[in-house]
Amino acid sequence: MKYRIVLATLVSILSLAACQFATQTPTPTAVPPTTTLEATATPKPTSTLTPTVAPTPTLSILRPATRLLTENFSKWDGRGYDIYRGDWNVVNDGTGNRVLETISDPNAGSDKWPEIGFGDPNWRDYTIDFRYRVLEYDKHAEGAGLVFLEFRHGPQAVYILTLSASSGWVALVYGTAKGWADIDAPGASAVFPVDLRAWHTIHVEAYQYHITASVDKTPVIDVIDSRVKKGAISLGIGSGTTIQFDDFELTALLP
Repeated sequence: MKYRIVLATLVSILSLAACQFATQTPTPTAVPPTTTLEATATPKPTSTLTPTVAPTPTLSILRPATRLLTENFSKWDGRGYDIYRGDWNVVNDGTGNRVLETISDPNAGSDKWPEIGFGDPNWRDYTIDFRYRVLEYDKHAEGAGLVFLEFRHGPQAVYILTLSASSGWVALVYGTAKGWADIDAPGASAVFPVDLRAWHTIHVEAYQYHITASVDKTPVIDVIDSRVKKGAISLGIGSGTTIQFDDFELTALLP
């Protein structure tokens, strides 16, 4: 309503001015130019309209966290770990650093693959960090060059991150008592070549239904899956493979 009143008033003023102008005798004197009716361009803002995009933090930064486990194997004695299969020993990696090493039989079936477990079955949301390297593998063995990380290991099911040096393939699979099954979803697998004898850094985050993983800071897994909500952790390797692990870190992600 107020805009209509202003508009009507403006029309009346312009009409009155027009009548007065029509009755005046024209004079040769030039009317000084006015600037009140000239539109002045508004200067364009510079940096205020160009926001700076900050890097997206990881889940462990976005949420409060508490450290659950840190292990560099400098004084490891096996306490607090469950050795399910195979021999797991602390050795010198050749530089004076102590690492956890396991060697698997090339003739062993998957039911005899070395595996070590740790953690609480009630752990829900957490991150897992560790380093590993494949020293050698027998390409004819079952699961040659394979490393697998099981997490949210519950009584009925588990998520498994598999990293294969022989195929250069990384995948997130779903495991039950019947075996492993692929997760049929975008972001559940990727190609990532594993260099023999080179150290690789693994980072996994499981928060609610969101699971992500990276290898050497390169994202490889990004999946939404709600089937397994809590559980402990284990590491294992395929047949005919020699692998070393170091620098375990487990961090709980709080709501």
